[in-house]
Amino acid sequence: MHEKNRMGASVTAPLFAFLLVGSVSFHAGAQARDPAAAEALYMAGTEALKAGDPGGACLKFSASLDLDPAPSTLIQVARCEER
Repeated sequence: MHEKNRMGASVTAPLFAFLLVGSVSFHAGAQARDPAAAEALYMAGTEALKAGDPGGACLKFSASLDLDPAPSTLIQVARCEER
């Protein structure tokens, strides 16, 4: 059974990376880019998390992703979806 867990983990990481890159690439073509505004929203989302406002943070991360898709932002949005 332990071998099965290792195999699952070794397949999961590359699959996640592939989906992450594909999703960011797809998302990039869907919206106009504004890296400066996206960075401001990302930082505001980080501050909202620190202040204990995960709902507000998730909205800011999503808006940031719309303006400038970045893997780090996508990861934050994914974490929001897990909640």
